[in-house]
Amino acid sequence: MQCDHHDLRAVTTDPGVITITWQTSEPADSIVRYGTNRLNLNLAITNSALVINHSVKIGGLIPGVTYYFSVS
Repeated sequence: MQCDHHDLRAVTTDPGVITITWQTSEPADSIVRYGTNRLNLNLAITNSALVINHSVKIGGLIPGVTYYFSVS
């Protein structure tokens, strides 16, 4: 099953913490893959709750370092 993703946002409220939010057209789990190399998103956070309004908070990031992410 393929869900459409929309309203993707990434917000930093504290140093080293980012909250990524998005919506899906159908209930789905929340998966954010991220890392410092856009070709190797080697870290992930998963929430298996089936929702349409997704919110994932990532902590432990190093301020000043560029991070890349994808959601699914």
